[in-house]
Amino acid sequence: MNSALTVAFMGNHTVGVESLKVLCNHPNVEVAGVVAHPPDPEDGVVYESVYQYAKQQGLEVIRGRPEELQVASLLRQKPLDVIWVVDYKYLIPGAVLELASQVAINFHPSLLPRYRGRAPINWAIIKGESTIGLTVHQIDCGMDTGDILLQRTVPLSAQEDVGDALEKLYPLYASMSHTLVDQIVRGNTQPRAQQHQMATQYPRRTPEDGLIDWNQSSQEVLNLIRAVAKPYPGAFSFYDQHKLTIWKAKQAGMDTELQEYLQRVGPGAGDLIILPSKRILVKCGQGQLELVDYQCQLQLSNGKQLGLDKEIS
Repeated sequence: MNSALTVAFMGNHTVGVESLKVLCNHPNVEVAGVVAHPPDPEDGVVYESVYQYAKQQGLEVIRGRPEELQVASLLRQKPLDVIWVVDYKYLIPGAVLELASQVAINFHPSLLPRYRGRAPINWAIIKGESTIGLTVHQIDCGMDTGDILLQRTVPLSAQEDVGDALEKLYPLYASMSHTLVDQIVRGNTQPRAQQHQMATQYPRRTPEDGLIDWNQSSQEVLNLIRAVAKPYPGAFSFYDQHKLTIWKAKQAGMDTELQEYLQRVGPGAGDLIILPSKRILVKCGQGQLELVDYQCQLQLSNGKQLGLDKEIS
């Protein structure tokens, strides 16, 4: 009979809960302790809470950064086989990683070695990728550079946004957790080195990075809108000092109504296009986007309002 793995879990958000559930319910796993993020206003509101779930399961859980003494104290209470990391956004020092006698692993939502670092799903959509994925890799001293243990791919169409991407990835966190536990217990993991020459890495993102540059092409702007849609803060612009947040848009085909408007008005990049049919578009550097779902309260130059109900009153 296989002996139990003693695992310390470090993680956050819904993806962390999906993986932690597997560990809690696996007959060959003992969860020795859980380290969740410091308090976050999104925790348990926008996303599920690892901290709350661990409390409900009766696990010993703390919030903290990896360098804090309370984290080291928790992780040293029992000899650990595995340190299991899911959406824990802090680099873990070598002294902590060495507490795992077998392996320290991390779930990274990209097809490594591409999109190392922060916000990999968002960056993949911004760059127009049609395939995303989830990689489990060993943790080493680098940023998402360790050997790959498991990797799965999923398609993402040009009509899908980051919310759709997350819904596709959530089940993978659970299924890959099952697979990896079984492999570690049986001693048949098959790590493979990353092709470091193929690596890409992008910086962290903030809500302010959702500001739209309308001089870009309509496809580039659309990719940004898709990349920061709900549950993220959204892509946005300003009109008469009013913030317009765009949750969903689509390419605007050149029909007769639009063609006549463009010939008559000649709008520039960033200009709103209000058609007689009440369709609302924005001119881009190349092409136009039609707004599908947006949020604003804006007094337009024609005296009408672009309101929260997405209609021209």
